[in-house]
Amino acid sequence: MQTEQKKSQDELQLKKLELKKMAALKMDELKILETKNTDEKKKMELTVYKAKLFFDALRGTMARMPSNPTELSPYFRTMKKQLVDFAVEKKLNVHLLKPNLTEQARALIA
Repeated sequence: MQTEQKKSQDELQLKKLELKKMAALKMDELKILETKNTDEKKKMELTVYKAKLFFDALRGTMARMPSNPTELSPYFRTMKKQLVDFAVEKKLNVHLLKPNLTEQARALIA
């Protein structure tokens, strides 16, 4: 009878130890996930990351700047609307428009 009780207690102790180890492993996994999430948030806050994200999103929708001066006003209105529709931060507007500008316009900005 005592041996069975002792055996049951030993098994219970082993299970408790296993549960503690599993809990510690889960805590470690949670800490790693939290660190990854924090790193990802920091990365997403970087201006360079945001610029690349918006540039990729706008790649197929942004047209090249026309060389005809009469077409400039509608072009910039359209570009402004796209930037507003995509909720682009104002400080990124120039960086996103620059690749689509004519050589003369880029030279003026520089």
